[in-house]
Amino acid sequence: LRVAIDPAIREHESEIYLKVIGALARREVHAYANLPVRDAARAAVQARLAECKIEAPFIVAHPGGGANPGARLAAKRYPPAQFAELLNRVAESEAAALILIGGPDDGALVEALASGLRRPAQRWAGALSFQEIGALAAEARLYIGNDSGLTHLAAASGAKTVMLMGPTDPARYSPYTPDHLALWKALEPSHGGDWDWARDGLSVDEAFARIQACLAGPARE
Repeated sequence: LRVAIDPAIREHESEIYLKVIGALARREVHAYANLPVRDAARAAVQARLAECKIEAPFIVAHPGGGANPGARLAAKRYPPAQFAELLNRVAESEAAALILIGGPDDGALVEALASGLRRPAQRWAGALSFQEIGALAAEARLYIGNDSGLTHLAAASGAKTVMLMGPTDPARYSPYTPDHLALWKALEPSHGGDWDWARDGLSVDEAFARIQACLAGPARE
């Protein structure tokens, strides 16, 4: 079965895949990304939080992304200094603890982010399973991450999620969930593929203002 796709149309990747399923089902198919949190994962996360004496509210952040088998795009990562300042402002505004997470190879990114924070943060790079990351994100006041698999996982697990997007378009690649905030500035055509966060990306001031508005009410973007 062939499904016609027009590359010129800004269409979410999930919508494209759903069209394939719809062709098989012979009807339109509508669904959000959904990864229910398992009781065992929630219990494991709650035990770890208790062990570290962390109570709500807390914010979970992942500075990684842009590294996949066969493809690397480090420009997808919000710069550590800006990411740290954004976390400082959000954590102070919400009187929240900070938990930094990542995969086994994200240790250096986590340390770079932690070095710019004004308050101590838990550093759990490589310490959690995917299910536990989903459970932790779902328990958090907010999850903040780049355009990465973990951010999509957090959103699908029910977390209030902020995706910091750079050269990738949210119309195609933002979380496919009802409760997320994709922070992005439209690319200037003259810049092409020459992405620069200082010139092209969302500033800390802009990102913080939009996150505050998100926390004040349900996000639908």
